[in-house]
Amino acid sequence: MNRADAVRSQLERILADPLFSGADRRASLLRFLVEESLKGQGASLKEALLAVEVFGRTGDHDPKVDSLVRVEMGRLRSRLIEYYAQQGSADPVRIQIPKGRYEPVFTFSEPQSFSAPENSAILPSAPARTPPPRTAIFTAAALTLALLIALFVVWKHKTPD
Repeated sequence: MNRADAVRSQLERILADPLFSGADRRASLLRFLVEESLKGQGASLKEALLAVEVFGRTGDHDPKVDSLVRVEMGRLRSRLIEYYAQQGSADPVRIQIPKGRYEPVFTFSEPQSFSAPENSAILPSAPARTPPPRTAIFTAAALTLALLIALFVVWKHKTPD
């Protein structure tokens, strides 16, 4: 199974979950986002396109007046988070949609079990860099402060009053 097939299989698993039953808009939205990304069109996903293609709005859709896409994206993100926190916690593929974006990110927990992808542009971005722990930041700040104080004390003792 290649990665695109694994993503499609995961999509079907998500859509079959009770969290998505009766949520036709979200299901259609997720399916559209995933399929467009798998086609390599993820970067072109915009609110106006989603309003027309997924929700049947007219071409003159004004997102300032009609917030349907943003509202449904927020609900979709929440449902995906809930799904992966519960039923999907052990799933081999994660489909996430970062806030502020419409392009899904696919994360594979066991990449060695997949064959070469058809289109490497659809694969997950590099994992987000995690910030250093707060204790490391505070330790570095404390050491810097201690060094500055020591330098000041040495300087003060060498300078005549």
